[in-house]
Amino acid sequence: MKKWFAICAVAALALAFIVPRTARAEYFAPGQEERLEDYNLTYKTTTVSVGEEVGEETARKVNSELQHAAFDNLASVNAQANTLAYTDQRAEGSYTQEITRQTPAFVSVRCARRFSVEGRPVYSDATGAVYSLTTGERLALGDLFTDSSDYLSIVKNEMERQLDHPAGLEDDQPFYLTDTQLVVLCKAGEQESMQRQEHEANIPLERLQGLLKEEYR
Repeated sequence: MKKWFAICAVAALALAFIVPRTARAEYFAPGQEERLEDYNLTYKTTTVSVGEEVGEETARKVNSELQHAAFDNLASVNAQANTLAYTDQRAEGSYTQEITRQTPAFVSVRCARRFSVEGRPVYSDATGAVYSLTTGERLALGDLFTDSSDYLSIVKNEMERQLDHPAGLEDDQPFYLTDTQLVVLCKAGEQESMQRQEHEANIPLERLQGLLKEEYR
């Protein structure tokens, strides 16, 4: 566990030295790579952005959110900065933003974080976000559905079918959209266990067609 905290802390430090390259929303561009010899770490970050064809203010709001997400995903481990002693093995990490779907109404982004030591995976997780290209605001899961829809029961049933002991749905539950699926990010595992992991519950959009607002179908 101490070694994992050290990896996280080093990765957070590395991220502070990396200036992400951006791409327009329809592209996925590689970021810069930085190797910190003192900490035996290579860290790579990849980000995306939307262009101003969606409106200057909207683009600014969405891109600001995406940029902050790239830093905030690892900034939370700064509390472990006192463990910056992970130098006995080669560590590699990455943070990647990928646009999973874009329409005139919204852009959907999946963010993934991975770490490995000497080529062996030691940790990975993912999250997602969907932004309105009308307002630039991040959408909540309920915003995708009609006011009269009973989407919660379908989403909960799919979580229970696909995952072992899924946690309950929250108001700020992360999710993203693809052309064919609603993907809900949720934790699974025993409630009091340290082994609870992030998982993706994949729900076909065709199962939700009568409930989704037209622009998200």
